[in-house]
Amino acid sequence: MKATSLLMEEHEIILRALTCLDALAARAAAGQPVPENDVAAVMKFLSDFADGHHHGKEENILFPAMEEAGFPRDAGPLGVMLHEHQQGRALIAALREAASPPDAVFAQAARAYAALLRQHIEKENHILFRMADQAIEGEARQRVDAAVEQFESKSGSLRATQEAAIARLQAELP
Repeated sequence: MKATSLLMEEHEIILRALTCLDALAARAAAGQPVPENDVAAVMKFLSDFADGHHHGKEENILFPAMEEAGFPRDAGPLGVMLHEHQQGRALIAALREAASPPDAVFAQAARAYAALLRQHIEKENHILFRMADQAIEGEARQRVDAAVEQFESKSGSLRATQEAAIARLQAELP
């Protein structure tokens, strides 16, 4: 399914952002200066792209299609993924509170968020998306792929812009 392939591509971009977040957390934990504009760039990426754009497609397109295919929303794999999305949002809120100036509390929240998201991505790539590809068939698959394409076209150049921002940040951080 095109939709799950696209979501997996986006996971690679998100993982690169987590590498940047790790570098910022390491600096903060060591008491080194952390450029607040770098923190702001990563936070913007995590909010706008990882949560708003990527999780938006999962929660509004893929997961409802999986429900139609018989997966319960509040239990099993979908329930776990949705719960982890909520955990991630709570950690993003904690990161925002600790971001000015970034300190040991920021480092702790950043590391917790990165660990959560890495595990989450692993589960989606190797379990959930495979289940979706097997369960969503025929017209339902076409509807999911079309809805993802429409979502992408409405978001314009968000992916390219955010991917470029993370690439610039990666080049600047050790």
